Amino acid sequence: MQFDPMTGEPIEEQQNEENVQFDPMTGEPIGQAAQEEQPIGGFDPMTGEPIGQAAKEEQPTGGFDPMTGAPVTQKPKSKVPVVVGAVAGVVVLVVLLVFGGIKSGLFLGKSGKVLLAANNTLKKMPHFVETLEPMLGLVEDEFTVEFSAKAEGVKIGGSFINASKQKQVTAKLEYGGESIEGLAGVDSNSLKFQVPDLSKKLFVYNYKKENSGYIVDLIGDEYIDTLNSSLEQLVSGSKDTDKAQKDVTNVVMKELKSLKFQSAAKEEFTVNDKDVMCKGYTTTITGANIWNIIDGSYQAMLDNYQSVGEAVDVLDSYGEIESELSYLEDELDNMEDIVVTFYIYKNQLAAIVVEDEDFEDDLQLCFEGGDYRLQNITFKSGSYRISMKGSDDGTKEKFKLREKYGTDAYDIGSFEYNYESGKYKIEVDGEVLSGKLYKEGRTLNLSIDGQYDIPDMDFAFTRGAKLQKFSGDEFDIGNADADDLYDLVDDITDELSDFDYLIDLF
Repeated sequence: MQFDPMTGEPIEEQQNEENVQFDPMTGEPIGQAAQEEQPIGGFDPMTGEPIGQAAKEEQPTGGFDPMTGAPVTQKPKSKVPVVVGAVAGVVVLVVLLVFGGIKSGLFLGKSGKVLLAANNTLKKMPHFVETLEPMLGLVEDEFTVEFSAKAEGVKIGGSFINASKQKQVTAKLEYGGESIEGLAGVDSNSLKFQVPDLSKKLFVYNYKKENSGYIVDLIGDEYIDTLNSSLEQLVSGSKDTDKAQKDVTNVVMKELKSLKFQSAAKEEFTVNDKDVMCKGYTTTITGANIWNIIDGSYQAMLDNYQSVGEAVDVLDSYGEIESELSYLEDELDNMEDIVVTFYIYKNQLAAIVVEDEDFEDDLQLCFEGGDYRLQNITFKSGSYRISMKGSDDGTKEKFKLREKYGTDAYDIGSFEYNYESGKYKIEVDGEVLSGKLYKEGRTLNLSIDGQYDIPDMDFAFTRGAKLQKFSGDEFDIGNADADDLYDLVDDITDELSDFDYLIDLF
């Protein structure tokens, strides 16, 4: 039985059109007749909600608003987020596959696979090599090198400060409670130096200006010009060095890219104490390849270093360089081709084999692995061997270099490095060198324990440069006359008399 939503009265269900009843409020047929008359639906005039079959079609699973009793319309869920998610998932998968393929060398040519294997082999290095990282600063624009040495009560120290626009050198000598120190520097215009203990003056030589003093007459115009160009080169050297390095690198890379690689038969080598089959890639190096690198690098040096060009001009006046280069080119033209094969195992180098008709036996450099591929290395040629055996106990790494020819074998040397304390020991033919090697931030500290004729020495290599300030009244060396210079020498000689210990030392 159904009930009228407005009156709550029961509505009788009729099975035929003769007994049709109507809603007293709306005049609309109710019951079965309503369903038959409105097969495609309709809307409740009070609520605006669909009734009858239309409601059923829109809401196949039903459901009613708890406040109105009207059926609730449920829209079908959009498939767009699913599609977008699926596409994103496919994109991520493709990226991962491509990245993995690149790392594994899947998409690289034969030369690319060799370069990738070489790069992977060099990624993991001994701890002492990783500690030396600040030394890379020595090829950058700004770095500082400090040193000190002590022996028999004498201490000598100083530093070299390399900034982008200025270079400085400091020095200090201590003995018997007394000391003397100085500072010198060169920038884009002048050379300056001072020794406050000997003179309150700041000595300046303006090498970019015209100088007409007594020192020019004393030294001579030719040597003055050489001095001026050398000072200029010293300041601009870092920029020239960067450019020269890039040019030389481009020369080498261009020649390497010209090499053609071919697949070679698989060979068996020992890696991580196991005999494994390794893929091989072969290339041929000719005398022309070597000459192109030598000649290209030489031209890069000439293009970037004025001082090199000047030295070449002097030597070429005698025909020495031209003659040597011509001889070298002829020798390389007659050189037999060198066949080099790179063997790869798990995307790292397992061996490099060099074949040449001039060699009685092939040369093999084998990377035998361990904790990392470079830990154990052996060089082989016939029955001759040189091996480096390494180990690491978690605190200290050890390396031993051993030579063997036939049945004869002996140790060449050994190296131990405690990478927690920084202590190291090098032993060669019974001679021992020890000290400490450790890194502090941007600074590498190296100490050498003194023994026999070697004094205690300390070095510090730091990335970055902090220049020191000059002080004192300027004395123009380049334009000073003879009287001024002789008076200066007399004044310094008088001051030196207070440092008798210097005479005793030297």
